[in-house]
Amino acid sequence: MDKQDLIEKTKRRGFLFSRPKTKNCETQEQQKSFQQKTQLILEDEPEIVPEAEKDDDFSLKTEILFDDALVQIGASTVIGKRASQQDSIIFPDQNSMYVEDSPQFICALSDGMGGLAAGEVASKLATEMIFKDYYAQCWKKTTKSYSAFFRAEAEQINEKILDITNENGEPLRAGATLIATVLDGKNLYYLNIGDSRIYLFRNGEALQITKDQNYLSLLMQEVARGEMTLNEANAHPKKDALISYCGIRELKLQETNEEPIVLQKQDVLMLCSDGLYRVLSQNEMLNIINDNLVDMNLAAYRLTNAALQKNYRGQDNTSVILIKIN
Repeated sequence: MDKQDLIEKTKRRGFLFSRPKTKNCETQEQQKSFQQKTQLILEDEPEIVPEAEKDDDFSLKTEILFDDALVQIGASTVIGKRASQQDSIIFPDQNSMYVEDSPQFICALSDGMGGLAAGEVASKLATEMIFKDYYAQCWKKTTKSYSAFFRAEAEQINEKILDITNENGEPLRAGATLIATVLDGKNLYYLNIGDSRIYLFRNGEALQITKDQNYLSLLMQEVARGEMTLNEANAHPKKDALISYCGIRELKLQETNEEPIVLQKQDVLMLCSDGLYRVLSQNEMLNIINDNLVDMNLAAYRLTNAALQKNYRGQDNTSVILIKIN
């Protein structure tokens, strides 16, 4: 199979590799190197084409970076069976991942809410704003407080989303979750608003780092006090309603860590939207990652593809960013 046939096959299969929007390959030599390191492992992958995607050859997209001796990043996002893609992900290119050969970068993921246009605008605003401000305010700086940065960003993003209007000047009433991770050397700092999640996979085990900010978290407090049973809490019709998100009238709840989480060799971090964890169990996610530890790009693709294979009628937008410490 020649190069052009391979490219055409990936398009037909709805599987398109590309570098992040933040940077293009600067030279032909870099482009050639990039292509050589891109792995297109498709022969044994089942083709999943949900109804909402049949007319869009590029709806299944996996973003990749160059492999690196210290850190490897992979990401994948699919529209599922929704009319539009309201998830937004952002991560650095190779030129923005290190300071003096030490990892220092941010990744972010947001799940938009509030209708087609509103959700897309809100999630993109959230990820692009925190990404841009991190590199303007924190990157290559010796004195910094990531928790303070996250709190300030959360307030500013919240206000920006509250101010979003349509072409008639009317409020869009948009909202978005937001998770972000900063890796500084071996130290991990994070921000969580809403119910997107950050997981740490270590030594064959999965740990959910963030806490879901939904009504179920309040119901669980009642369970702890003996005021309702666990079954009653899980059966509550409003258990998944968010109690915190970007675009809320008053942002009171945001999760950050003052003390860093110290990462270890072979740790894998995962940022994901609820479209993934609502259809895949932690064991399913763990098994997919363990089976693809050599390639985070392939692992990310197989996670989103596994969610599509469930073939749920209302499959949500599903997005994943994986960060592996080599």
